[in-house]
Amino acid sequence: KATACARDVEKIELLVERGIWDEAERSLDEVIDSIGKVPHLLYLRARSRYGLGKYYEAVADLGSLLKQEKDDVDALLLRGQAYYRVGE
Repeated sequence: KATACARDVEKIELLVERGIWDEAERSLDEVIDSIGKVPHLLYLRARSRYGLGKYYEAVADLGSLLKQEKDDVDALLLRGQAYYRVGE
């Protein structure tokens, strides 16, 4: 199971790098439902949701991530950008 999960994460990282947001979000939903709210996965899903214009959903994922890793600079930056997009 761990090997399959690692392959899924590698595939998802490629999708995010290429900006294939909708497929990345769907895949991340499945993986997160399966293994839980791992910070790296939450960040990838937040990036995907941000790319799709789902700013509030991105903020929610980043909030969950930051509860686990409060000093994650990338998450803080993306959350600030998402808040900016929604005018908060």
